[in-house]
Amino acid sequence: MYLPRFARVGVLRHPLLRDALTRPTRVSAVQNQLCRLSLSAKPRPAILPIAARSPLASQRACLATEAATEEKKPRAKRGPKSKSEQSKSKAKPPKKKKEESATQKLKKQRAHIRQLKETALQSPKLLPSRWIMIAVQANMPDKAMQRGEAMKIAHRKIESLGSDEIEKFKIQAQENEVANKASYDAWIQTHTPLQIRRANDARAALNRLGKKPNKPLKDARLPRRPYTSYTCFFRERSESGDLKHMSLVEFSKQVSSEWKSLNEAEKEPYVKQHTEDVQRYQREHLDVFGEITNSERRLAARGHGQSG
Repeated sequence: MYLPRFARVGVLRHPLLRDALTRPTRVSAVQNQLCRLSLSAKPRPAILPIAARSPLASQRACLATEAATEEKKPRAKRGPKSKSEQSKSKAKPPKKKKEESATQKLKKQRAHIRQLKETALQSPKLLPSRWIMIAVQANMPDKAMQRGEAMKIAHRKIESLGSDEIEKFKIQAQENEVANKASYDAWIQTHTPLQIRRANDARAALNRLGKKPNKPLKDARLPRRPYTSYTCFFRERSESGDLKHMSLVEFSKQVSSEWKSLNEAEKEPYVKQHTEDVQRYQREHLDVFGEITNSERRLAARGHGQSG
């Protein structure tokens, strides 16, 4: 505002707007009016006047205009890839191993158990070697009934048997035992010692899995496991007869305490027996299987073990 012009205005006279505004402000107002008239004559997106824009809004508008009008530059062609880059592109990332589901684990376990049962060998079915079992089979009723009821009837008949009839059943049991041994030995001979050893290992694995108890197969061709030094001492104390009045539990505790109280010099004879027995076992193992495994070699170092 020009102060001299405003000073010439009387006290009772209202100042005009054009007198109150400065010259640059009036020019800006006229420019804004012309901009509005031109926009109404030519339809196009409304643009705020420069005076009404904020610095941030005008900057954004300029950037958007440059991005829309800018032409895409063609990408420069790359040369042929080097051997290292080609090898990197060909190398595929390692695949993550999928976790086995419960069904897959169950299938694997069943297949493992099936394989163990095949390796364990199925021993031949033997005849009853106890006279009471032979008597029960002979006195079982022929009628179809529940097993428990049939067993009760058979036991009632056995109680009424005479001594001569019982003696016949005992003789039959002895004959069955002899026949069972002959058939079992003949069946064992149809397999090699290595097959029998693997069968016993499979039977032990099945027992650890909690399956039906499987007794180890008896084969006279297999070498006997060597005694430990403690086992040699245990056998000597048992053959001496000094502790016959004790039960097996008391005898074991007594022998164990005596063994612990021995010094190295007193244990030396039993360690020597163990070493000789290991050498015997290794010779027999080599003759039967044609090799000595690492487990057999480790036996030589077990001089003071307490298990046979």
